Amino acid sequence: MSAELEGQCLVCNEAITNPVCIHCLEAEMVHWLQGRSSKLIPLIKKTTRIFTGFAHEGSSCVICGREMRVCAHCYCKEVAATIEEEGGEIGDFYEIFDYDLAGFRPRELNGG
Repeated sequence: MSAELEGQCLVCNEAITNPVCIHCLEAEMVHWLQGRSSKLIPLIKKTTRIFTGFAHEGSSCVICGREMRVCAHCYCKEVAATIEEEGGEIGDFYEIFDYDLAGFRPRELNGG
């Protein structure tokens, strides 16, 4: 991998400044949802599977040490968009998993 791409997110091309991998974020989201809306868990797992191909050769996760190439912001943004597209209610998701998502609301962006 070239030095210029090391530590950058493959989705947004920005530096990974919150090095928490998609697997650790998924575990936190699943734990958070278990008492709220467990029917949304498969949507989160689906998003993780999509991003798994990107989850290597980059920064190391500060929690588990896995290599990662997708930033927390892009992953959380995609999870939120997927849940909302499926009609799920995400409640305080934006406050709990706020990785610079302030102001991002997929339905507003799509005119919904």
